[in-house]
Amino acid sequence: MRIAIMLCIFLAALPVWAGTFGVKTETKAWEPYTPEDLFSAIFYHNPQRLSDDGENLIYISDKSGTFELWQRTPSGEKQLTNLNERVLKPRVSPDRKSVVFYSDKNGDEGFDLFHLNLKSGELIKLTDTEKTAEWQHEFSPDGKKIAYLKDAKTPFQFQLFIMDLETKKETMLTDATLPIQAFSEKNAYETNRGLVWSRDGESIAVFQTEDLSTGDLLIVSSEGKGIKTISPPPGGELIMPHVFSPDNKFLLGTTKDKEHGFLQLCLIDVEKTSIVKLFGPTNNNIGEVLWDEKLGIIFTQNFAGVYGLYRMADIDEEGTIETLLEPEGTITELDLDEGGRSLLFVKNSGIAPTNLFVINLDTKKVKQMTRSLPKNVESKNLSPAHPFTVKSPDGLKVPGFYYLPQDPNIKGPYPAIALAHGGPEILAADEFDPEIQAYCAAGFLVVVPNYRGSTGLGIKHEQANQKDWGGGDLADIKAAMEKFIDEGLADPKRIGMAGASYGGYLSLMAAVKHPDFWKVIGESCGYSDMVYDYNLVKDRFGGWYKENFGTPSEDPELFFDRSPINFFENIKAPIIIHQGEQDTNVPLESSKIVVAALKKLGKIHEFVTFPDEGHCFTRRPNRIARVQGTIEFFLKHLDMKRNDTIQPKAGNPIKEGT
Repeated sequence: MRIAIMLCIFLAALPVWAGTFGVKTETKAWEPYTPEDLFSAIFYHNPQRLSDDGENLIYISDKSGTFELWQRTPSGEKQLTNLNERVLKPRVSPDRKSVVFYSDKNGDEGFDLFHLNLKSGELIKLTDTEKTAEWQHEFSPDGKKIAYLKDAKTPFQFQLFIMDLETKKETMLTDATLPIQAFSEKNAYETNRGLVWSRDGESIAVFQTEDLSTGDLLIVSSEGKGIKTISPPPGGELIMPHVFSPDNKFLLGTTKDKEHGFLQLCLIDVEKTSIVKLFGPTNNNIGEVLWDEKLGIIFTQNFAGVYGLYRMADIDEEGTIETLLEPEGTITELDLDEGGRSLLFVKNSGIAPTNLFVINLDTKKVKQMTRSLPKNVESKNLSPAHPFTVKSPDGLKVPGFYYLPQDPNIKGPYPAIALAHGGPEILAADEFDPEIQAYCAAGFLVVVPNYRGSTGLGIKHEQANQKDWGGGDLADIKAAMEKFIDEGLADPKRIGMAGASYGGYLSLMAAVKHPDFWKVIGESCGYSDMVYDYNLVKDRFGGWYKENFGTPSEDPELFFDRSPINFFENIKAPIIIHQGEQDTNVPLESSKIVVAALKKLGKIHEFVTFPDEGHCFTRRPNRIARVQGTIEFFLKHLDMKRNDTIQPKAGNPIKEGT
């Protein structure tokens, strides 16, 4: 999957953007936020308790400028790692004395596992490999072992391993023909665990797939005594494991059936290797799931990008569902205390960055544990996410969110940016994105459609762009922008499009297929030659390509028509391109062929590379530089006024262009 998932979106001083971008209605002074202001918002992720009350916990935060491991106690916060590299997925040992996480170098996805002793502070590498990656780990219930994924034989073709933490001995538990996965990037918001241990430590649940849609659930013996296989429901999709029952006889997961098309709760009989039933709500995706012997099932539900929190007291009483938190923003990363009294979670919305919260499950009283906004930024001055729906030319209803410019003194029609999310199998949600807020602060209306192919809207919507990349999905985005033009909010003479990964690909397609509509383009780590890209990444994404788009040998005409580079002579809009040099998802070579073709044709462009970034930009100065560069480029080529004093960019970019 070509996706800039939730760690990609975690995403030097700037001048005040002091221009007039619409029509002034009053002379009241207004001080817009700069990208530096907005990217100073702290992101909190992957909280893990060190005490039941949640007062002592660890989490990932970019407070230092990159994503490191932190600890919070009643006396304050302290940074536990100083790798100057992104730290991912911390897991606290059952005795709460140590943490295991993984990290890579400059975003190259060559992950290694690390072990941190919380008392002594000793940090050791559990793996130190150059040609393999180890990730998606979980502690065994007794804390003596970890299970994890490793691509020991073929890059990115992962298998299940187990390590004895005392001896560091590794044992390979699977040798499957298809890659083993611990979670589906296709449903990144819809799972709270990677691989899942049974409570007695005898089994580990994972699944095998090469296209992130089809494949079998595997229940693997942790002692190497065999593997049980469970197939998805007829016409449905992958079963994602969440948690074993207290007696280990059943496994609770989520899957989609043909009838409803949304993620439902799925109860599996482990011994009989069969699905007992699909149950729970059927009209929207079930998200994260916990199962407690006393409390029953706690889960989130996704309503087209807005999440609520719920409890089902008895698995046999499906109709009795209690609302713990009404749908608002996004709710993720649930962590239940051992006594079942409180739930730790992460929440954010369009105007509120990620923060840590604890809810008392008896009283439903919620306590906010952190403050992520810098002192000089107030939520009330940010641009909230407003939902919209538009009908595409073929009649498909396409939902999304739009964000108005932050300046209260101007009115439309505004200059506008259509922001295309990556994936395509991801969902734009009601969540804080400093990139969106920076565009709004610079005077832009931002439109974020959940075009066909987006997840969380049912199988029909998800599969509507199969064999049609850059076709119907691009029409959806254009229809969304036309809606705002017709309503007088978007200025048709000042319209741009931007996106990363698959969103970058769509931005290039927009430039060549609708050259008179889009006036300026910003793309990051996108691909332009589908044959070249397929051959470059087929060892990793070949199955996904075949399922969702095809292959060059079987679909040559489609590959030609949906390769933007074949139509670069049509381009009229200036284009800015950003690329991480360590990207293994969409490698640097993909952007280089774009730039070479633009140069040859004499097209206006800028090319900015970042030597210390991969597919997901994780260093704050680089994230600021990318967005600041895009804003400056758009302002220049849309002939928009701004402060004449532009201070030097942050980050470590290398820039060239015409």
